[in-house]
Amino acid sequence: EATIRTIIAALESSSPEKFAEACTPERAEQFRRQNAGKSKEELDRESQVQAKAFSSFKIVSTRQVSPTEAHLRIKTTGHSPEAKPGDRDMVVRMKKIGADWKFDGHVQ
Repeated sequence: EATIRTIIAALESSSPEKFAEACTPERAEQFRRQNAGKSKEELDRESQVQAKAFSSFKIVSTRQVSPTEAHLRIKTTGHSPEAKPGDRDMVVRMKKIGADWKFDGHVQ
């Protein structure tokens, strides 16, 4: 949950680097590539949409896949009309790197 809160804080502050720091190195690199051509305004807008959706959330279930991987089912309940349906109910992959849990993307 602490990593999810770090990601939300990064979204609220429109800080791509803080978001990347909460990710695994592979996910951080993918995030940077996906956003390389976007303007600051576009990144800010996308961050705010996500931050509003995640302003209130609940971890519905946790599945420990291994000692270093967990899948969290998250339901967001924050008000964000611009959020896509997949932004409301998702399963995310978390990986433990050293002592820290990092975001590693969505589970399909």
